[in-house]
Amino acid sequence: MKQVLIQSGRAVVREMPSPGCGENEVLVRAAYSLISTGTETVTLRQSSEVPGGVWARRLKKVGEVARLVTERGPRAAAAVVRDRVAGPCVLTGYSLAGTVVRVGSKVSDLVPGQMVACAGASTAHHAEIVAVPRNLVVPVPDRLPLEDAAFVTLGAIALQGIRTAELRLGEVVCVVGLGLIGQITVALARASGTRVWGIDRSPARVERAASMGLEEGFVADRDDVERRIDHLTGARGVDAVLLTAGTPSSEPIRQAVRIVRRRGRVVVVGAVGMEIDRGPLYMKEAEVRISRSYGPGRYDPAYEDRGIDYPFDYVRWTENRNMEEFLRLAASGAVPVGDLVGKSFPVGEADAAYRSLSEGPDDERPLAVLLEYPGDESDTATIETTRVEVAPPPRRDTGLGVALVGPGGFANAVHLPNLAELRSAANLRAVVGRTGNAAREQARRWSASYASTELDEVLGDAEIDVVLISTRHDLHAEQAVRALEAGKAVFLEKPAAIDRSSLERLDRAVRESGRPVTVGFNRRFAPDVLALEALLRDRRGPMVIDYRVNAGKLPPDHWALGPEGGGRLIGEACHMIDLLGHLVGRPRVGHRLQVLAPPPGRPDLPLGDNLAVAARYSDGSLTTLTYTSLGHAGAGKERLEAHWDGRTAVVDDFKRLEVHGVAGPETTRPNPDKGHLEMLRRFVEHVSGRGDAPIPWEQILDVTRFTLDLDDEARGAETPSQREG
Repeated sequence: MKQVLIQSGRAVVREMPSPGCGENEVLVRAAYSLISTGTETVTLRQSSEVPGGVWARRLKKVGEVARLVTERGPRAAAAVVRDRVAGPCVLTGYSLAGTVVRVGSKVSDLVPGQMVACAGASTAHHAEIVAVPRNLVVPVPDRLPLEDAAFVTLGAIALQGIRTAELRLGEVVCVVGLGLIGQITVALARASGTRVWGIDRSPARVERAASMGLEEGFVADRDDVERRIDHLTGARGVDAVLLTAGTPSSEPIRQAVRIVRRRGRVVVVGAVGMEIDRGPLYMKEAEVRISRSYGPGRYDPAYEDRGIDYPFDYVRWTENRNMEEFLRLAASGAVPVGDLVGKSFPVGEADAAYRSLSEGPDDERPLAVLLEYPGDESDTATIETTRVEVAPPPRRDTGLGVALVGPGGFANAVHLPNLAELRSAANLRAVVGRTGNAAREQARRWSASYASTELDEVLGDAEIDVVLISTRHDLHAEQAVRALEAGKAVFLEKPAAIDRSSLERLDRAVRESGRPVTVGFNRRFAPDVLALEALLRDRRGPMVIDYRVNAGKLPPDHWALGPEGGGRLIGEACHMIDLLGHLVGRPRVGHRLQVLAPPPGRPDLPLGDNLAVAARYSDGSLTTLTYTSLGHAGAGKERLEAHWDGRTAVVDDFKRLEVHGVAGPETTRPNPDKGHLEMLRRFVEHVSGRGDAPIPWEQILDVTRFTLDLDDEARGAETPSQREG
């Protein structure tokens, strides 16, 4: 299928594998997608003005870059940033209309062949086929053309702005910024029974807004706007101001405060500067409100990704219901959005479509541009292909064929460079990703033969020997089971599973298939740990190990803390639990768990982020794991102290090894080495028949079961809980 991307300041069209359809998603064949004249032209301009401008904006948070450096080292962090800056990026298309091709297993109220409109900056792209969460899809009324339905997202944004302003019949509302959203806002406000005035720098846009229902229009640089509004309102001011402009300047919001009446409402819909003088705002007791996108549900993973709707009786207007209502109003003729379309372009001419929005005088540029997609239903199967060839396949005698599943940030920084290091023994043949762009770009960068959005593509490929799975945690066990049943060897990122039923299914698949499998407990293979392990071979008595993890705080809505991640105890602490048991090398015979109980009023301390686990072993050894999100990054992330037979060794962030009381290799390295490459090398040798399994399956199973037990115990404890086994 064709998809529009942004690269070096231009819109480019690439052949991509079409997306799969998740259980909560709707697969839609696009008929028309709308180019947002605000958001997308700014994105395009920034990508040409600043090298890698789009990705630079996405990585501008210092915390994200610092985390990459701390956890993976400067070299790996630089690789992530460089890759994001250099590669093409999906344009922020987020409004389209088309026909349902397929629905997920949890979608029961839409059917193939139905006309729908879709929203979502991360899903409703400019592409022939899109996979959109159910709550971002609405049916199109029979009498509404799909060209008009493609305005659904901008209509919902405008409608949410009006709801936020709480407009009442007969009030005067002033719309500042008569671009595309401003024009729609004018029509919707007029339909609500209010008197609508508007301000814009463009006389043509003011004139156009008159056909949408504008009663009074003012040209910003020509008319004495504030004086005229003062005269027309008898010096009272307007009841509400809707800021739909897009500018870094704070003058629009300052002017809004000057023209609004006392105790009136100023609603920010567009991206404007927010430096407000307190004095005028205080004297008027005016309210400044922010309208967030399409309405309640936006940016809520439970609502958008998992399809959990808000109760109608308590949240009357969600983003989905706003979308639906806008289409109803458009079908009734109250919002003549078709009049706003300046021109339509075939998707293959996307670059010309974007140029039309930025070339020539402002007054001559179209307000809205549509991209059209092929309308021949007979070629749906061709468009819906889930595989795109990228490079010629390697010779079969060049080592194992590897498929990477999940080309996210971790795989890009760690697994893909490591596979390149092992190219003589293992060749990357395919990349499978949830989105076609991510899969294709990593396949291109690392010279894989093809990219796909379907796991079945590689499971049926006889040239694939190993499936390396680096997806979100909740997918691990299911994907590994499918790969093992297909006869593939599996390198599975941790955790092996996030619940017991999935783990038991995986255990059965491992035993029944007999295929090589490992889980990425890589810290066993870090150089400092291997050196420590050598020192421990002749120990005579029990040992005490203390492992401190200064994990850092994640945002409350981070996927690792939700159902997809299973929480930090399952998702990350399994690493440490595995390493402690491995170093002791004896069966665990008991444990004690203590969990931080957040004090009243501190819901920002998630359960499982702050805990301590003390474990006892059959030889009397004792290990403690302290895992916390409360510390400072400057203290480093991981520190392990081992004490035995009058000796001590310290592993500090996998960059330094200190040894006391025994002759040993003290090492210092500039970047952390957590053993990822060494573990992958040993697994490749094992699959090739040249070595043992890096980790016995029974040990992986034991660690995972123990971690699940600890998680259950932590979640069941309102106060610190203790248990002796």
